[in-house]
Amino acid sequence: ALGAHGNVAAIPTAILAGRTDPFVSLDAAEALQQLIPGATLQVCDGQRHFLPGEGPREVAEWHTTLLAR
Repeated sequence: ALGAHGNVAAIPTAILAGRTDPFVSLDAAEALQQLIPGATLQVCDGQRHFLPGEGPREVAEWHTTLLAR
């Protein structure tokens, strides 16, 4: 598990999570955000697991925002 390692690189990290993802729960995405210093979490309403296929425009915008940090 990531938390077992204790150290995580302090790099800009954005976690994108589909609100209705059947594979990765929103609770798991929130827990991951807590493990990575400075990470942001974007919850995508109306999307599931394959975010680039379900909302490519939104994903591109989120990537642009991340790269600007």
